[in-house]
Amino acid sequence: MVSLVKKLQTNNKSVVYTLYSFSKSSLIVLILLSTAIMLSLYPLLHQLILLWYLPLVALVLYRLYDAYLIEKKPKTYTKAIWYKKFIILAYITGILYASIGFIYIHFVDIYYQLFILSVVVGFSSGAAFSLSPDIRLSINYISILMLPLTITLFLMPNMPLNYILSVSLLLYYVAQISIIYRLHMQNKEIRNLESSHTLLDNFFKNAPLALLIYNKDLIVTDCNEKLTTIFHNDKKNIIGLDLSKLPDSRPLTVFENAFKNGSDSYTGPYSSMFGEDFHMELKTFSYKGSIDEHTVGIAVIENKTNEYQALEKLEYMVDHDILTGLLNRRGFKNYMDHVIVDPKHETYYSILFYLDLNQFKSINDSLGHAAGDKVLISVSERLLQKLGDTCKISRVGGDEFN
Repeated sequence: MVSLVKKLQTNNKSVVYTLYSFSKSSLIVLILLSTAIMLSLYPLLHQLILLWYLPLVALVLYRLYDAYLIEKKPKTYTKAIWYKKFIILAYITGILYASIGFIYIHFVDIYYQLFILSVVVGFSSGAAFSLSPDIRLSINYISILMLPLTITLFLMPNMPLNYILSVSLLLYYVAQISIIYRLHMQNKEIRNLESSHTLLDNFFKNAPLALLIYNKDLIVTDCNEKLTTIFHNDKKNIIGLDLSKLPDSRPLTVFENAFKNGSDSYTGPYSSMFGEDFHMELKTFSYKGSIDEHTVGIAVIENKTNEYQALEKLEYMVDHDILTGLLNRRGFKNYMDHVIVDPKHETYYSILFYLDLNQFKSINDSLGHAAGDKVLISVSERLLQKLGDTCKISRVGGDEFN
């Protein structure tokens, strides 16, 4: 039990300030309660009860001053010193208050004994709440209040039902510890969940990819800033948008399949509501955060327009002659491979012409390669002008054309 309580210890900055904040109301109640006890027992104990009351009130007033000081001047001490002061003074307060139950209870009759029993037990519940930010302190404080009183009742044979009362107090003590521990674990789970939600929320907002959340009706419920940047639209205009009514329906089945199949993807062209053409990569999947949450669809969108255009440019350069812009030998071969398997050429003929330029080498030798290049460009332009788009023209060699 002791080792478990040690593992539960936490004294971070927020816990220290929360302890002082929670303790203020509890300490005021303690002054009022101890004053009521003193007034009730003074006719029987006289100065003896003042020996208990005055040090206790003085200590509580000092702790109230500390609570005020940490709120107004938190840098008076370091966090560690503030925490140690609170712990030490809380334990001393608990011992002083508990002494009414294991010392002064012997000097009064049965009715006042039951009165002392009730006020100690009653205060233990309030103390458990006020010290709940620190579970180790809370358990130790309850132990200081309850265990000496339980042992004292067990050893008082002249008190009626002392065994039953002591066993009842012991069960109450165990129940209090159990409640404190469960509350601590619940709060820990809540903090972890909040931390996870904060992490996911920050990722969603700052992710380098466009993210879109939608429900089963394909209505957009949220999106991040990256998506608004890609599509040049405000977030307020995107949230509430019906994906099934987008002008370009090519990604529609991908959005739907997130719920039907769990995930799907699409890579290809897309036209936005404003007529802007993109080449995008879209991936969708369904997600359900917890039992109480509805399943939502999440779309991850990446604008691949620049990459697609760069790839198109590269493919063009690979298949075309740099000088004339006509297909080169590789481009001609790829085109012919396509023509051969094209079904329409099973019915219609295709004609292949081959030509070269006579005496072209003498132009290069006499006038230079720059003049030769101009001749090649001029021939290419004339072929394109005469043959038009119905023919594919290629330069497969120096002065050879198809």
